[in-house]
Amino acid sequence: MLEGFLTAGVGALLAVGAWGLYAGRFDVRGGRNQLFVDDVAYLTREDLREPRRLLEPSKAANPVIAALETLLLGIATVTVVAVAARTEPAPRFLAVAAAGVLVGGYLVGRGVYVRLGFAVPETARTVDAFGRGFERVAGTDAATDFAAIHDAMGRTRGTGDSDAATAAVLAAARADLDHGTLRSWAADSGLASPASVDARVDDLAAAGLLDPDAFRLVEDRLATADPADVAAVATNAVAA
Repeated sequence: MLEGFLTAGVGALLAVGAWGLYAGRFDVRGGRNQLFVDDVAYLTREDLREPRRLLEPSKAANPVIAALETLLLGIATVTVVAVAARTEPAPRFLAVAAAGVLVGGYLVGRGVYVRLGFAVPETARTVDAFGRGFERVAGTDAATDFAAIHDAMGRTRGTGDSDAATAAVLAAARADLDHGTLRSWAADSGLASPASVDARVDDLAAAGLLDPDAFRLVEDRLATADPADVAAVATNAVAA
């Protein structure tokens, strides 16, 4: 009976996890309702410089949740191994349990990775899809800017990782797209939440590159500069 109960329970978790993967629920960028990296107030370099920021509930929740998720995965794994070792379960139980642990490990690992603030690379296909959507709301030139700035930011950082939300803010500001339209498009497309867009605007404003009220670049030269130059200036200024 215990074996059947565990099989049903692990099978249900496996089904939920498989659906979550399919729907993009556990991806940083994808469909709606996914785990946005900014929505979980991920850890940043500024938090290390000012440890008091980690006492904020939205910040403190992330390492706590990550620790609990890891602990629960460990308990589930040990339980499955113990049951398998003591009861000689049927092969179907072992197959379902192993699949459940593997899927659970992936989901927990990805969730912890995101919650601790590590960058998640974006595929070229995804960036292209966002660019096509951006073209519909901001025009062809802005979409070209978005793709070029995004690509240049990855090269400037030297890691290949970029930040589509920041690239979209910069491209929108250069194209005179209003802040509200950008926020709505970013949320509807799955690029970033409104909170994410606002955070990028705040970062660029704090770096002296963006006027948040007029939603335009402070320096006129950046409005017409080569996208690679804009990406380099923004990356260096925000990282400083």
